Amino acid sequence: MDRPSSSSAPVTRVWGPPQKGFFKLNTIGSWIGLDNAGGGGVIRCDNGLWQEGFAINLNAMSGDGAELLAIRAGLLTAWTREIKHLELETDADALRKILRK
Repeated sequence: MDRPSSSSAPVTRVWGPPQKGFFKLNTIGSWIGLDNAGGGGVIRCDNGLWQEGFAINLNAMSGDGAELLAIRAGLLTAWTREIKHLELETDADALRKILRK
């Protein structure tokens, strides 16, 4: 969606807050090779204020695997904080389509 191809100009993305009464989890995963992956994320309230952040080393088999593990870590972080109303935002297009189903 927003990832530029090698022949297009970069697309600027602007963060938007979640709906009132919700928190938003933004995650990212990065994969270079086996045993060389990481991920992280941030949780913000509906006013855009930082609530929690995390960065972790991951044992992923692919880029999509790293993205999924970062999402899992973020969801577990939200669960630990007893956050019940949460929006998830990720730039992994394929995973976003799968998670919406």
